[in-house]
Amino acid sequence: MGPYDGITGSAVDRIGRNQRDVLNTAYTVHESGRLLITYGHEGPWNLDDPNDEMRWSMESFGARMELRAIRKRNRARPSVPVPPDSPSRRTGTGTSSSACTPRPRSITSR
Repeated sequence: MGPYDGITGSAVDRIGRNQRDVLNTAYTVHESGRLLITYGHEGPWNLDDPNDEMRWSMESFGARMELRAIRKRNRARPSVPVPPDSPSRRTGTGTSSSACTPRPRSITSR
């Protein structure tokens, strides 16, 4: 077979970064005649079997859900102020220091 007989993973969604990557990897490995093995599945995956193929597709959806959760978490993360001596605040790094410096807010009483 070559230097290896297949790939193993702790779960289907660990085989790739997103659902498409998991499916592409699985079919590439399967078409080359190598084995796909993950924890929780009895023996190697057989993507010629409709039941195994459907189960693989459903479990690969977990990778997509995880990617969505990561993106949502990163968008919700509060921005961290950049310290004044940070490289991104220094001139010559592509970002002007005045663009990174927050403007002081004026406080007015009503």
